[in-house]
Amino acid sequence: MSRPRTHVRGPRNPPSITRPTLPTSSHDCTSLQGPPTLPSAIPQLGQRLLIDSSVPFNIIRDRSAFQSYLSDRKVIRCLNGTIFEAVGYGSVLLQVTAMKEEHSLRPSMCYHVPSARHHILSVTSLLNGDMQVILAHRSPRIILPLKARQAQPSLPKYYPLSREKTHFFLKCRFALTSTVPLPPHDDCNPQSFTLTASSH
Repeated sequence: MSRPRTHVRGPRNPPSITRPTLPTSSHDCTSLQGPPTLPSAIPQLGQRLLIDSSVPFNIIRDRSAFQSYLSDRKVIRCLNGTIFEAVGYGSVLLQVTAMKEEHSLRPSMCYHVPSARHHILSVTSLLNGDMQVILAHRSPRIILPLKARQAQPSLPKYYPLSREKTHFFLKCRFALTSTVPLPPHDDCNPQSFTLTASSH
């Protein structure tokens, strides 16, 4: 007997992003984090992103994955008490396979956290991009906005997710180009970004 489908909604009170003194020990972080790592070589970049409803922003481990980037230290506090130490932010370009075709997904605001164990795609960011997230035993998926699909009929209805025990992942690959510097980010509205999709 399959479990009922679950629609994930964003938090009523979004977590805050602050600039306190950074924790001096990696033990200040929860199990989502591990010891600091150097950016991976391009062929070794992770090929999937963990779908997480407690993290308010997208998290990328590897500096070389960014298409645009600005160094800027921040502490990100999550709903479950996790503390992420970000050293910069920028945009990445993901190539996702759906319906046997490759499509582009571009989160325009991702934080660089070298100590994170996984690349993380925030449910909050997806909802802000007018997407729906269905985490279910069968056919977990990210449903693309109807307006985007009407404007670009070649887009799929959804991106499939993979499931490992209680975790869900978006399988993808990073499209890597030369990094472009970013202007300073406005902390007053840290979630002012879009998540768009376009097909090849």
